[in-house]
Amino acid sequence: MDRISDSLARIKNALARRMEEVDLLSNRIVLGICEVLKKEGFINDFKVLEDKRNMVRVYLKYIDKNKPAISLFKRISKPSRRVYVGCDEIPPVMNGLGISILSTSKGIISNKTAKRLRVGGELICEVF
Repeated sequence: MDRISDSLARIKNALARRMEEVDLLSNRIVLGICEVLKKEGFINDFKVLEDKRNMVRVYLKYIDKNKPAISLFKRISKPSRRVYVGCDEIPPVMNGLGISILSTSKGIISNKTAKRLRVGGELICEVF
């Protein structure tokens, strides 16, 4: 299993168990995804662990202490099937309520930022 799918599964499982934080194996893409999730308000914070190599701790966010801020976390582009979209082809998530995370030439960004910058790229996942 690749690190992106592993990270998404760990976050989904931690949210289902109502955990406050979860540790993920990190790389450049996972850190970019965490940055986008923090900027869009889906997680509280994240930090790279100094004592453990290649680990990042994500502090999860809940609404009213029992409902997770993330209800849908879907991987779109997989190692077996890559999905690329242009800036005009980026699909809305839940009629604009959710976000897509893309890997572009400008880095890992949300669909809103990609449309504003007029760049396309690999559609990594959808978050709602």
